[in-house]
Amino acid sequence: MIEAYCNTFRNYANFSGRTSRKEFWSFFLVQMLIGIALSIVDGGFLTGGILYWIYCLASMIPALAAQCRRLHDTGHSGWLLLLYFTGIGAIPLIIWMVQQGTEGSNKYGPDPNRGYGSISEQPGYRARPADRAGAVNVACIAGSLSGRVYPIGGNEIVFGRDRSAWVCFPDNEPGVSRVHCKLFRGSNGQIMLMDCSSTYGTYLSGVGRLPPQQPTVVQKNATFYLGSKKVGFRLQ
Repeated sequence: MIEAYCNTFRNYANFSGRTSRKEFWSFFLVQMLIGIALSIVDGGFLTGGILYWIYCLASMIPALAAQCRRLHDTGHSGWLLLLYFTGIGAIPLIIWMVQQGTEGSNKYGPDPNRGYGSISEQPGYRARPADRAGAVNVACIAGSLSGRVYPIGGNEIVFGRDRSAWVCFPDNEPGVSRVHCKLFRGSNGQIMLMDCSSTYGTYLSGVGRLPPQQPTVVQKNATFYLGSKKVGFRLQ
């Protein structure tokens, strides 16, 4: 719940993408509890509600951004938030925000509960002969994308929570940075793994934590982890 609240503030003014129902309502529950606590403090110190209103102003933008992304998750435009100005329009908005999100990717981005279902769903993806041949693949063995296999072609594969990442994780994936690491072919054809200055690090079996921005050769059947063993991949 606290992680969902922090994720929403990390996406302070991000009005694009999607937010899951669980993360959205977890954020608003924590926000409500903080508001109640500040109101009690204001009443005890006779501050005239100043702490409560400062918090309301500080959280206004992330709250609106979260509502916009929640509408996106159900397949609706964020501009529908303007229905609040009609008064009665708040009713359909609340109904949409309690609905389950669109399963799989929609026009606003990947499913926040699962990420992109396959590499062919990634933004701007174009199949290449090397991908179709599937000579080398990387399979997710732990994490929310577990069981999915991604072919390694001639271009690099970026792992992270950013929508531009080819292997895109949900915003609430533990230990995964927005742009975490990448796999690519070196000049001699070897597969290279490089940490992109991630917060929690990239770990390669038999090597340990990789130094940031320094490519390391990855052999077939090697495993690597993003942040911890909760998110892992194996080269096939």
